[in-house]
Amino acid sequence: MAGLKEFNGVDGSPYNVLIVDDNPNNLFTLHSLLKRVKNIHVIEADSGEKALKIVIEQPVDLILMDVQMPGMDGFETAKHLKMTSRTREIPIVFITAVFKAEEFIKHGYEVGAIDYLTKPIDDNLLISRLSLYTNIIGRKRAEEGLLHAHQMLEKRVRERTRELTIAYNQLKEVDKLKSAFLSTMSSELHTPLNAIIGFASMLRHGMEGKLTDIQLDRVTRIEAAGQQLLELITEVFEVSLLESGSVKAKAESFSMIEIINEAVAKVKPAAERKGIRIYVKQNGDISIHSDREWLIKCLLNYLSNAVKYSTGGVITVCASEDGENIQVDVMDEGIGIKKEDQERVFLAFERLDTPLSTVAGGTGLGLYLTKLIIHNLLKGGHALESTFGKGSRFSFTIPKHLNVA
Repeated sequence: MAGLKEFNGVDGSPYNVLIVDDNPNNLFTLHSLLKRVKNIHVIEADSGEKALKIVIEQPVDLILMDVQMPGMDGFETAKHLKMTSRTREIPIVFITAVFKAEEFIKHGYEVGAIDYLTKPIDDNLLISRLSLYTNIIGRKRAEEGLLHAHQMLEKRVRERTRELTIAYNQLKEVDKLKSAFLSTMSSELHTPLNAIIGFASMLRHGMEGKLTDIQLDRVTRIEAAGQQLLELITEVFEVSLLESGSVKAKAESFSMIEIINEAVAKVKPAAERKGIRIYVKQNGDISIHSDREWLIKCLLNYLSNAVKYSTGGVITVCASEDGENIQVDVMDEGIGIKKEDQERVFLAFERLDTPLSTVAGGTGLGLYLTKLIIHNLLKGGHALESTFGKGSRFSFTIPKHLNVA
């Protein structure tokens, strides 16, 4: 027979076609025709009752069924097939040599058939119709596959959401415990450290008697180490508060030049010891409504960083208005930062490998803490421009009026 086609399921599997006819000759003829079509698996039943049993026991994609059969005829069999969810979607095609009248054809469609063919059937016509039927089945398989995939995805999303919710709640609990621990430890460690630093300072200033040079050196080292440890504890605690969102900004109105001068005064002794001059550049005063305490900390961190990584020259501090924002720049003539390292300096505990790193000391948290303050509390942004070997410009921009509501 010319024009035979190969039919494939969406997943490449063959189509299971059930042929139902009480006449063995009709079954043989139809089976022989279908066997000549690739990827069609033929199943036979010689009665409606057997057909119903088969569709329960194994998957069937298409039913080609005679109408006139003893016992349960094709129409009655179709009605039973449409009664259960497992079989009601199987396409049914009636093939008959007797029930050709329009009323029977109409009834065939009413009981659920997708087609109604009358004998004798042309082979090419049947093959053509099979192509149509398998397209319908293919779409049905695709829809079922998509539905199954969608259901599995929804199930996985629900499971993953539940897992993430549990993990999130556990993390929140851990974060609370961490904050409580750090708060307690910060308080507990500050007291003895302050005592150590205080007594070391008293000894260094000769309040308990004159020290030898060796004793003075050792006491000075104790005091410096205590200050460094105190700085680390304080910064770790502040980072924890900012990361967890436990701290809120407290806005007040103040003068920008006032807090710049205050920050400069605190780093000036260290700058003078290294022969560094600090120059404040500002055209008039700027009034700002923000969190004074945290803003000073940002300025101090930028200025301290500039002093640590400079061996001389000038540090310039500049504040300027830009619409509703204020930009602060701290420019130095220090060692500078390579382009590939510029993002790293704002990471926690990150210290670049430079000749001044060992001498400069520090916790590696200052710039990370500054970034958290600027973004999380002061609602601004930060920037860095640097040329290796020539110096750096650390900047931040914050709103002139911080809304803390």
